[in-house]
Amino acid sequence: MNPAFIEASIEILKGARPVDLSKVHNLHYGALRDSVHRFCRQRNRILYNELLVQAAHYNRSQPKLSVLRAHKDEFLGTEPSQRPATTVEKEINLLEKQYQQLSQQHRETRALLEQRRLELQSIENQALAC
Repeated sequence: MNPAFIEASIEILKGARPVDLSKVHNLHYGALRDSVHRFCRQRNRILYNELLVQAAHYNRSQPKLSVLRAHKDEFLGTEPSQRPATTVEKEINLLEKQYQQLSQQHRETRALLEQRRLELQSIENQALAC
């Protein structure tokens, strides 16, 4: 991510207006707004995904900037160790569930791939026999 976008994203989370920053940094407003969401997603993906779900209840594709600003401490926090233990445990549980789901999908895809390879081999063997 461009350092100018990172700095502007931090300033926006701290309360600066995106329109003013786009003029000051000579950045496109839409790109600046997208960079704020990208920055938040990179800093705390789990919280950002929770905010996405909440936004979906209001038929929005992304959380409002005011919602991101309300959670600025979570996005701008410097050390993960400064977060409460319950938050870290919640993230661990969620990541473990995601890992299990992905592992299951990987096994299923690998089995399907093996079936298709055997099917292709069978077709090639039949073509050679003819």
